[in-house]
Amino acid sequence: FMWSNCIHKITYCRSWLMLLAFISGCSAYIIVFFNIPDKAVFGNTYDHATIESSKGLAVLCSFLLGLGDSLLNTQNFSILAVLHPDSSSQTTAIYMLSKAMCVSLSFFCSSHLGLHILLPTLMSAALLSALAFCSVDRTAVKLQSERRRASVDLTPKH
Repeated sequence: FMWSNCIHKITYCRSWLMLLAFISGCSAYIIVFFNIPDKAVFGNTYDHATIESSKGLAVLCSFLLGLGDSLLNTQNFSILAVLHPDSSSQTTAIYMLSKAMCVSLSFFCSSHLGLHILLPTLMSAALLSALAFCSVDRTAVKLQSERRRASVDLTPKH
């Protein structure tokens, strides 16, 4: 109950936070694209990156990926709580299953495709995901405001 009140207060900034997560992730992907050689995913390599590889840039990328991932998870769980308030455990289980399947597919692909193919693919998927999230968020905001109006109309008047 306490968390649901907090979630209601941040309803209108979910899309903006998702946009920040998208920008953070894509920035990291672009930096990794230039900072790490294409064949680095397969093990040690003598190939050179587009720019001189830097540990500082790699740490910055890990920070940006962590920031984007935490924002993404927070907003996904927030919207799930709004859309399915009565069945949150089932909804969360389905979300976690689909996420695990996507991560498994990603790990499989990463052992067969070079980094310079994986990163644009991830950026495309991130763009589609962000657009889909914003579309669903618009629906969730409408649904939430309708629920509030309905609960206000049903409250007893003294």
